[in-house]
Amino acid sequence: GTYEVRFVLEAEAARLAASRRSHHQLEAIERALEALRGALLSNAPAHDEDWILHRTIVEATANAAFLLVFDHLHEEVMRILRAGVDISRSRPPEVIGAMMEEHDAIVEAIRAEDADGAALAMRWHLSQGRKRLMP
Repeated sequence: GTYEVRFVLEAEAARLAASRRSHHQLEAIERALEALRGALLSNAPAHDEDWILHRTIVEATANAAFLLVFDHLHEEVMRILRAGVDISRSRPPEVIGAMMEEHDAIVEAIRAEDADGAALAMRWHLSQGRKRLMP
């Protein structure tokens, strides 16, 4: 259920972030991406960093209503992120690599102000994430 909402909310948030983000917001997104990379490459839990990156993208829409809805999903999204990282860690290292590449693609599109590219990259990441959670 939550994934269906995230597809709509986060793909559109990524689209808006690509066209609206300020210089400071882009820097915050880049920092969050690097923090996630550090967490994923170590054995530290990475769900907080994952949440922060997704939330920073939502913040860059400059639309408080997006943030309100996203924060409302916090508990459910955190459960998904935690499971996603745990499952990926139990699989070959390429799986964590793929997860990182998906986040890189989203941020790359936002950096390039490519709205359609950002929405597509986010949809791809969420659909891959949903697949990773399936046995």
